[in-house]
Amino acid sequence: MAKIVVIGAGVAGLTTALQLLRKGHEVTIVSEFTPGDLSIGYTSPWAGANWLTFYDGGKLADYDAVSYPILRELARSSPEAGIRLISQRSHVLKRDLPKLEVAMSAICQRNPWFKNTVDSFEIIEDRSRIVHDDVAYLVEFRSVCIHTGVYLNWLMSQCLSLGATVVKRRVNHIKDANLLHSSGSRPDVIVNCSGLFARFLGGVEDKKMYPIRGQVVLVRNSLPFMASFSSTPEKENEDEALYIMTRFDGTSIIGGCFQPNNWSSEPDPSLTHRILSRALDRFPELTKDGPLDIVRECVGHRPGREGGPRVELEKIPGVGFVVHNYGAAGAGYQSSYGMADEAVSYVERALTRPNL
Repeated sequence: MAKIVVIGAGVAGLTTALQLLRKGHEVTIVSEFTPGDLSIGYTSPWAGANWLTFYDGGKLADYDAVSYPILRELARSSPEAGIRLISQRSHVLKRDLPKLEVAMSAICQRNPWFKNTVDSFEIIEDRSRIVHDDVAYLVEFRSVCIHTGVYLNWLMSQCLSLGATVVKRRVNHIKDANLLHSSGSRPDVIVNCSGLFARFLGGVEDKKMYPIRGQVVLVRNSLPFMASFSSTPEKENEDEALYIMTRFDGTSIIGGCFQPNNWSSEPDPSLTHRILSRALDRFPELTKDGPLDIVRECVGHRPGREGGPRVELEKIPGVGFVVHNYGAAGAGYQSSYGMADEAVSYVERALTRPNL
C-alpha cells in the first residue's frame, strides 16, 4: 500500500492516521507535540470535549453526523478510550427567542437536522421539568463526553498497534515531510493536519487561519448530565458562554469563551470568576458534596479558519500531493471522523489518479 506522512498528532492528525492505517497504508506521524504534552501550541488536549453540533446543515453538519455513531460505539465498547455516554441539556433562554428565530444555532432548534441522528432526542417544555424560570425550553439528547487526554493516548496507541511510526519534530516547511517517512522513501502523499500552525507552515501559510481563544476550568465536581445555555446573563460579555461537560472520572470542564484573534495563553482570573459564578448560580448542586475543587484553569487556541475548515487535495510543485485537513475551530472532536474520512478519500484519489 501507499507510504503516507501525516503532519500533526492532534485529534485530526491521529484520527486521519488511524483511518489510513485501517486501510493498510504505511503511515508515519510527524509532530512537534504528541499526547501527554501540554503546550499552547498543542490545541487538542485543552478541549472539553463533547458532541454538540452547532451547524445548521451542510457539509459541516455531515462531518458531525458521521462522527456521532462512531464515538457512541467507542463509549459502549471501548471504555479505555475515555468516552462517556451522557445526556446533554441545551437551555434556550426566553430572552433569546427573538434572535434565535433569525439565526438559530442547531443546538437550540426545536426541529434540528440531528434529531434522528442522536439517541433520546426530546424537546422539554413541561415547566415541572425546567428548573430555571428564564428558560423557555430544553433540547435534550444522548451525547458523549470525551476525556481528551485519555482519548488522544488511545488514538495514538491504536495507531501504533497498526504499525504507525512517530517522528517527534517540528516541520517548518511542507516539503520537509518528503524526507521523514520511516521507510526512507519519499511518501506518496502528505496529509497536513497542522491545525492553527497551518498559518505559519512553509509552503502552506494559510492566512485564513486564526485563533479562537477558549478558557475553561477543570474541577473535581460533577452533574449527572452536561449543560449549555443559549447565552450568558451579561450583555457585555457576548464572547462568553456557560457550558459544563461531565467526564467519566467525575471531573468536569466548565467554560467558557470564544475570543477570535486572541493569542493570549494566560488564564484571565476575572473570566475564571465569571465562569464559576455562572455555573454555581445555575447549578448550586455542583457543591452538594463540598466546595468547588479546582484542578486547573486551562487556555487553548481553537484553530479557526475564515470560510470554514479546509479538507482538500492539492498538488504542490516540488512537494507532490498534499491532502489538507485542518481548521475545525471548536468542532475538532465531534467532526473528527467525518473530516478524516473525507481526507482519506482524497488520499485515495491522489493514489489512483497520479496525473491530476
